[in-house]
Amino acid sequence: MRRYVVALLAAVFVLGGCASKEERVNQHLKKSEDFLARQDFDRASVEARNALQLDPRRADGYFLEGRIGEARGNLQQSYAAFLKVLELEPGNIPAKLHLVRLLLAGHDVDQAAKRVDEILAADKTNPEAHALHAAIVNARGDAAAARTEAAEVLAARPGQPEAASVLAGIQARGGDTAGAAATLEDAIRVDPKNLDLRLAFSQVLAAAKDTVRLEQNLRETVDLAPRRFDARLALARFYAQTGQSDKGEAVLREAIKADPEDDQRRLALAQYVRERAGVDAAEKELKQMIAERPKALLLKFALAQLYTGIGRTADAAKAYQAVIDADKTGPQGLAARVELAANYFRAGRHADAETLVGEVLKANPRDNRALLLRAQMAMLKKQYEPAIADLRTLLKDQPGSLEGVAALAAAHRLNKQVELGREAIASAINLYPGSAELRLLLANYLAETGDRPQAVRELDDLIQKEPRLVRAYETKAAVQLNQGDAAGAEKTLIALKTAVPRLPLADYRLGRLYAAQGRYDAAIREYEAALTLAPGAREPMVDMVRAYAAQGKLDQAAARAAELARAQPGNVLPELMLGEIYVAQNRGADAEAALRRAIVINPRVEGPYLALSQYFMKSRAYDKALAAIEEGLKSLPGDQVLGLSLGEAYQRAGDRDRAVTTYEDQLKINPANDAAANNLAFLLAQVGGRDNLERAMLLAARFEDSSVPSFLDTVGWVHLARGEADQAVPFLRKALELAPQSPSFMYHLGAALMKAGKPDEGRALVNKALDSKSEFDEADAARRLLASN
Repeated sequence: MRRYVVALLAAVFVLGGCASKEERVNQHLKKSEDFLARQDFDRASVEARNALQLDPRRADGYFLEGRIGEARGNLQQSYAAFLKVLELEPGNIPAKLHLVRLLLAGHDVDQAAKRVDEILAADKTNPEAHALHAAIVNARGDAAAARTEAAEVLAARPGQPEAASVLAGIQARGGDTAGAAATLEDAIRVDPKNLDLRLAFSQVLAAAKDTVRLEQNLRETVDLAPRRFDARLALARFYAQTGQSDKGEAVLREAIKADPEDDQRRLALAQYVRERAGVDAAEKELKQMIAERPKALLLKFALAQLYTGIGRTADAAKAYQAVIDADKTGPQGLAARVELAANYFRAGRHADAETLVGEVLKANPRDNRALLLRAQMAMLKKQYEPAIADLRTLLKDQPGSLEGVAALAAAHRLNKQVELGREAIASAINLYPGSAELRLLLANYLAETGDRPQAVRELDDLIQKEPRLVRAYETKAAVQLNQGDAAGAEKTLIALKTAVPRLPLADYRLGRLYAAQGRYDAAIREYEAALTLAPGAREPMVDMVRAYAAQGKLDQAAARAAELARAQPGNVLPELMLGEIYVAQNRGADAEAALRRAIVINPRVEGPYLALSQYFMKSRAYDKALAAIEEGLKSLPGDQVLGLSLGEAYQRAGDRDRAVTTYEDQLKINPANDAAANNLAFLLAQVGGRDNLERAMLLAARFEDSSVPSFLDTVGWVHLARGEADQAVPFLRKALELAPQSPSFMYHLGAALMKAGKPDEGRALVNKALDSKSEFDEADAARRLLASN
């Protein structure tokens, strides 16, 4: 009897503790909400998935997944989750509001507008919908209407986040940063934990250069959301921009501690280190991270991309191969194969590139990056139909891919199907009518295929819809110049200055136009206007000095550069320009002093070392030239521009062996370095000998289809050194056609013609080279050739 009672009590307890399925789903969702509130996104996601496994038709579970995705920055996950909510509950207004925000973030204004219309049809007074409608109106270029609607929303619902953001954005763009700051402060008082408002407030404070309040707001944002990376990243950037790099780095390292599984944070730190301390420091940081997390493929991939970006293709290949070995045909392994294939393609190793692309497409026939690369390789071989087929496959998955649409249009154009290319772009625009990028692509295509008037009309329409779209004005001005309409281009650039008055690029572009017309005083005024808006900008500073020099006003150029140097003592550029002006004035001591000052300002900039070495080489002080480059390489080890210059200095100094060794070293670092390959091939042809000539021909063969005159000259020179004068002449003749003033090219073609049985034409060219006013290193060799023939 006692055993029966105990068993009965146990059964009661078991039955009492067994929650229903709905209760368990609710428990998981409650836990997910709690974890999301604490910004523990991983556990929030696990609990939401647990709920949906129990009941896959719970719309609130998918809604929660969408919010988690938003918090983590995974917008694709969010978009899919909110769509699922609407599949289950078509009238769910909160889900539609979230979708509108995502669509606006993706610049899909038309789809966002459709969703907002649906909401307002069901709820005419919905403040969130009206605020988002204001954002859409603003995105379509009607700032006045957007401002009115946003203000009405804020009057009815003080602090409404979207309305405050829209109104503040309009105020800031109009130059009213104080008004924008006040609008956002009012909204933050209503909703002090709204991170998006705080980040928008930070942007306004940054524009107003209010660094005290900016730092305070960023710190408060981080404290409110310690696991939100965007807040920490904004704080780190603030410190970097205000000369507090150590603090910025510390912020990013704390961010990694807050979420050690998020490798995107490590990548941000590596990029920060690169910007602060250079490539070598970034490489060291990434290698340390990989040592700590040897299975983190994202970090290995980033190291490979770092090497690719600085031209260390051999190291990049090893790094990509490490990812391939670890992930085989997984997503990272396939991505690494595609990137490695792209590197091989750029280096001319087409067979290796095709092998890797084939492996990727065998594993995943719809890998869009691989399809694009295979299409590009096919186009190079003039196999346009297979390329078009691959690109159409790509565009089925990514119909709005700008790169894919551009490649398809180009393939049709090269295949003499101009109208089909135009239709390809027009079809994409029909799908994404709000895409300015596609509209610009169409305008460029029309201009390239000869329909410049229609290109201008397309650009006028785009400018009317997006009056602050800078590239539309730039493209229109370029098309007008190609039409010979310089006055129209001038009007277009003046319109750009009016549309975006605080953009230095507008003044700079107008200055370039005036300089091209020889209107140097007008050009200088525009360059000065650009420098007023951006005092440290390189392009207007350099072009202004060139405008003075073009008028023979080197003294004024030097005075202006010296004035800029005094005003910006931490800027290398004015001292570098001053040094180059003094070189042109034959003021050697002053030139060297200015370039030395530039090196002291920033020893990690290659320009002053190069200018110094070129000055010494011009005066035949080769030891000093070599010393300047070697000094640069101590500060910038592995720098390929300096490495190439070192080879040239050895070559000019007559030390061919060390020049050959230097060029070979450069090619080991980056086999795709065309300049090093060209110089080495030319030098080996000069040295002679069967092995050297074989190597020279192998290097020069990559330039046979080139349009670069010096590369073609090298191909011809190598053929001539091999005793193949008839084969040399066409390459040397084409090089001289492309650079008809080069005495060196005249001499080379003349020598080849004399060997090819055309002595009179050859001697005439060699004499023309010697009679030219330009100096060239082979003048003595040219005289010897004439004396012996």
